Amino acid sequence: MRIVALGLLLKEVVARVQLMVGDPTAVENAMKHQWLDQQKRFVYQEWNSATKKVEPSATAKSLKVEEATELINQVAELCLPDLVTRFCAQRRPKQEPQEGDKAVFLIEVAMRDPRADILHQKLRQLANCAVWNVVGAQLQPPNQQRHGLAMALQKALENI
Repeated sequence: MRIVALGLLLKEVVARVQLMVGDPTAVENAMKHQWLDQQKRFVYQEWNSATKKVEPSATAKSLKVEEATELINQVAELCLPDLVTRFCAQRRPKQEPQEGDKAVFLIEVAMRDPRADILHQKLRQLANCAVWNVVGAQLQPPNQQRHGLAMALQKALENI
């Protein structure tokens, strides 16, 4: 089931990118929302804590539309049961979703297969890329922060 769900998500991203590229008004809207740069390449995005918005990254290079769709197609080919060990929602959806609510999904990639390394690299290339905005999604790398209690303990120890 996880492979089917992830595969359908990836196919939908590619389909919507192709629709967007074929429609000049959609491309203009994407540029207005800062998904595409002036050369019509997908930008990488990062969180700006001052403005509390996701903004284009000043350091990351943009990704050509063809490269983005090729990467997503390659990820779709590598979505195999022995490579994707987990793809699930982090919590149950609400009965009455509100505007702005988001569903958070977790994807885990196996570590022992050489193809899993390739899949991981391709997912890392797509992380924080605006291409996911066409389906209202965002792919983020794993958060390496410690548990809240461990961080509080670390802060307390630093103050000693």
